[in-house]
Amino acid sequence: MTEETNNHESNGVVDRRQSGGANNFDPSEADEKVREILVLPNDKHFTIHETANEQIRSFTQFVEAKLAEYKEVASTNSPAVFAVNYIQNRFISSDFCLEIAKLFELLEAKTRAEFNKALENMKTDIESEPLVMQLEDLLRQWDEFIESIDKELDAKLGPISTKSDDDEEIPELGVQSKTISYYVRNSGYDMILIVVVQSFTSAEANDHILSLYNKINIFHELGCDVFLLTKGPPIGSRGGSYIKLIGIPFKKLYDEEEAVKELKAHRRSATKLASWNALVKSVELNMGEETRPPSKDKDRRASNLPEDTMYIGQKAGTILVDRKGNILYKFIEECNNSWPKVDEIIDEVKKAPSSSSGKSANGNGSNISKVNSEVSADGGDNEKKKQCCVIL
Repeated sequence: MTEETNNHESNGVVDRRQSGGANNFDPSEADEKVREILVLPNDKHFTIHETANEQIRSFTQFVEAKLAEYKEVASTNSPAVFAVNYIQNRFISSDFCLEIAKLFELLEAKTRAEFNKALENMKTDIESEPLVMQLEDLLRQWDEFIESIDKELDAKLGPISTKSDDDEEIPELGVQSKTISYYVRNSGYDMILIVVVQSFTSAEANDHILSLYNKINIFHELGCDVFLLTKGPPIGSRGGSYIKLIGIPFKKLYDEEEAVKELKAHRRSATKLASWNALVKSVELNMGEETRPPSKDKDRRASNLPEDTMYIGQKAGTILVDRKGNILYKFIEECNNSWPKVDEIIDEVKKAPSSSSGKSANGNGSNISKVNSEVSADGGDNEKKKQCCVIL
C-alpha cells in the first residue's frame, strides 16, 4: 500500500482507515515506508474539551460518524472483510481508545464502574441528561451493529465457540501491563508476538517494523499473531491521564477469500472485541497500568522474572508468548543492543510447541516461564543471555 487516503481501495477492498500524526506519531519524524504500512492516529485524537458536556457531545458525533462509516464499509465489502480488517486487528479498539480515555479524564473515572456511575449522575442535570441519553441510545445502536456482524458470520461460517479464557479476571501479576495481557487473552492465535516501540524516530526500530510487516504472513502460517504497541499520548493539555500503550495496526488488507480463511482459522467474537463494554474495558485496563514495582505486601509470584521484562511497557522490545501465558522469547531494547533479526524470531516461533502441534504450549518445558494473564512468571532459571537479548 503506497497511498494514504480516506477511501483507499486495494483488490476491490475499500479501506477507510485513516492515518495522521502527533506527538510521538508525527509523520514527519517517521520513516515514509513505516507510515505507508501503519495506521497512525490523527492529530484530532489529542484534543480535549473543557467540560464533560462538550466532550460527550463531541464523542457522540464521533460514534455517530464511525457507525455510519463502518456500516458502509461492511456493506461495500462484506462482514468477513470488515471483521478481519477492522475488528480482529484491533483497529476499532485503537480508534476508540483515545476518545473514550478523554471521557474518563473529564469524568474523573478510573474504572468502568466509576465511569458508568458518573454518566448516570449526569442525568440528574437538566443540561446533561439529554446528552447522556442521546449517547446511550447511539451506543445501543453500536452494539446492535457489532452483534449483527457476529450473526452474519455465524450464518456464513457457523457459530463461534463460546469457550474462551478472555472472560477470566486479569490479575495484577508479572509484566506490569494489563494491555499486553488483554491483547494476548483476546487473540485467536496460538502464539502472539508483542512488539513495543517508544517512537517511530529510530531507524533501527523502523527497519524492524518493516521487516515484520514483510514477513507477517510467515508468522500467521506458523500460528503466531503480531501486534505493535507504542506509548500513548497525554490526554489534554492539563497533563492528566494518559494511555500507557496504544495499538498501532498494520495496513494489511484481507480480501474476501483471505478474510474467510483467516476467520475459519482464528475467528474471535466481534462482540468481545468491539462492543461498547469491550472498548471501555480495554481503556480501563490501559489507564490502570501498574507503573511502580509491587510492594512487599503484594503478591510476588513474579519475583523470578527479570525486572527489564516486567517493565517492557515502559521500555521497548519484543515478547513472544502463547495464549497460556508462557514467555517463549523476549528482547528488551537497552544498553545499546540491537533489535533482533526477524528471521531469528521466526526460528523461535518454529521451536515453540504450539507451532508444531497447533496447540498452545503447556508451559511444562524447562526453559519456559509460566505467566498468568498479566504475563507474570513462575520461573526463569534457565535464562540464556546474549548481550541484552534474553531468550527464556
